[in-house]
Amino acid sequence: MRLLLTSCGVTNRSIARALFDLLGKKPEATAVTFVPTAANVELGDKGWLIDDLVNLKRLNFKSIDIADISAIDRTLWFTKMTRADVLYFGGGKRYHLMQWILRSGLIEELPGLLESRVYVGMSAGSMITGRKLRLEFSHMVTEGAFKVYRAPSSA
Repeated sequence: MRLLLTSCGVTNRSIARALFDLLGKKPEATAVTFVPTAANVELGDKGWLIDDLVNLKRLNFKSIDIADISAIDRTLWFTKMTRADVLYFGGGKRYHLMQWILRSGLIEELPGLLESRVYVGMSAGSMITGRKLRLEFSHMVTEGAFKVYRAPSSA
């Protein structure tokens, strides 16, 4: 599995070089599928999301597709991802993204997809790869969102 985890995406030559080293191919021969799902619940100006896409465009990829796993059918996002060399998960709310990875069925597909693709995470897209977040999210799902256990007072 090849992962490139960043806080702000492919924003400089060093990060871009790391990506292309992981890919083993030139940008002109590389297809990217961008997953903006984490940004859906962010309020306010989305200029930062547009900047992320502009940064990708500047790298001169063969193609950049968008697959919002919360908005399109599984067959469509899966097809988009199978045609890509890079699966790029953008920033936003990490729990929202993880919820949709589970709800959409992507959680079952990712291991197979990542056998031959590079996963790039930006901010929330990086955070969801961490073990601790997965455990916390699993706890939230099984115990109820943000439910807090308080021991009975002994007084």
